[in-house]
Amino acid sequence: QLLRRCCGERLDVLYGIDEQLLAALVLGVRGAVGSGYNFATPLFKRMIQALNTGDLDSARAIQLAAVERIVVMSRAGYLPAAKELMRMRGIDLGPVRLPQSQLSAEQYASFRRELERAGGAERFWQ
Repeated sequence: QLLRRCCGERLDVLYGIDEQLLAALVLGVRGAVGSGYNFATPLFKRMIQALNTGDLDSARAIQLAAVERIVVMSRAGYLPAAKELMRMRGIDLGPVRLPQSQLSAEQYASFRRELERAGGAERFWQ
């Protein structure tokens, strides 16, 4: 808000916390950078479209759906899970770097089960 006040339209303020994007947009953010946008573009686009058309209830519901999915990923380890989702989509970003650790076989299996309960990896972020 301070940047927008001092610089107005001269700056595009970007925000980087996927779980709070809706609140940031309401406060005047004009774009976002975040890992979730790599594999969850349709979900966040729908949220932005809902906000832009004045459907705040739908935008809130979509933001909550994103937060719930991030919680699922966080149980396994957010960054390793994010890389696994990208790998499932055919883009291998390689292993996570320290201090992060790879998913164990048990964590991977648990994450896959949660994805399947949600309708599969493709539907998980739709």
